Amino acid sequence: MHERVYGVQKLTGMAKRKPAFRQEVIATICNYLRERPDDRDDKSLESYFLREIKFRLSEDPANRSENWRDCEFDFTNITFHVKVDLSDCAFEEAALWDGVFFKEAAHFEDCRFSGRTSFVNSQYFDLASFSRCRFENNVSFERRPVGDYRDEPGPRIATPKPSSFSGAMNHLKMPHF
Repeated sequence: MHERVYGVQKLTGMAKRKPAFRQEVIATICNYLRERPDDRDDKSLESYFLREIKFRLSEDPANRSENWRDCEFDFTNITFHVKVDLSDCAFEEAALWDGVFFKEAAHFEDCRFSGRTSFVNSQYFDLASFSRCRFENNVSFERRPVGDYRDEPGPRIATPKPSSFSGAMNHLKMPHF
């Protein structure tokens, strides 16, 4: 397992040294997380990648030269086995979370989503918090039956624990739940 974390460290280091490869590095790591066998325990890898994302997308001016905000993040159908804490991050391009399984808490407090943002069919098995988020483009949290996209169900988020959207704003229109 340590060799996989080391590989991700090398990839993120390359993205730092060669900004032209940032999008490809992000896509490669997301593809690995999406396509890994279900029995593979990569919590260390997930934690490392999420820490890198948080650091590279933070609003901290010290990160300006190394930020990944101009990149798209396609987390579609990834299962996160660790707590996801991306509070205070700025996603300026697409952030796709469709079909993601959050097995631990998911924190998106004070995030800014400027690009296309979607959480269609995402599932939360612990706390999900979007407090004070800013959605500057359309956002969807729809829960659709798998394979049936004709039905437009009402507000439903699959989570056995409380979810918070207090103070969340959409600058274009209200989020579609």
